[in-house]
Amino acid sequence: MCIRDRLNLLRSKLESYNYDHYRFYPSQNLTGWMDYRLHLLSQKDNEYYYFIKDLNSISLFFSIRIPKWDEENFGFKLAFLEVIYIDSEITFNELVNSFKEIIDFLKSENVKFISARICSDNLPIIHALEDLKFRYIENIIWPILKIKNFKFEPVENIRVASVNDLERLKFIASNFQYQKGHYH
Repeated sequence: MCIRDRLNLLRSKLESYNYDHYRFYPSQNLTGWMDYRLHLLSQKDNEYYYFIKDLNSISLFFSIRIPKWDEENFGFKLAFLEVIYIDSEITFNELVNSFKEIIDFLKSENVKFISARICSDNLPIIHALEDLKFRYIENIIWPILKIKNFKFEPVENIRVASVNDLERLKFIASNFQYQKGHYH
């Protein structure tokens, strides 16, 4: 199977995959995130490695980047692991063993630090990485303030939404969502 066929196969799987962090980027084109993801994967780049389990059916697909710049500036190799797709039928042990294979590969490349970018909704991946001594670090801060007892002065051109605004609010919510948290 050539790379184009694999990318088309991956596209068909991504359509129902809820954990790709590009899925929730603001966009008018609801499938544009898949085009962007596949565009990135089709680029030739010597810093990227791909880990694919079951080449003909793609049950796991990981991207690993070992940036030359980081090695030159920090004096050691760093790797960035990104989960692109995991089939829902993958068992926890298969997941842990796949990560072990990747870690062994990165050790053979003399990598000293690994950062994994994972959608924080994907708990099986987070737990598999934690089993391998990764630690969860949420790096997006969501400020929350209870405003129940606050008094606000009216502001011109700002009003409480009404039932008549429902269609516009649904449009805004579906087209301007921000990405969810990530596991690093």
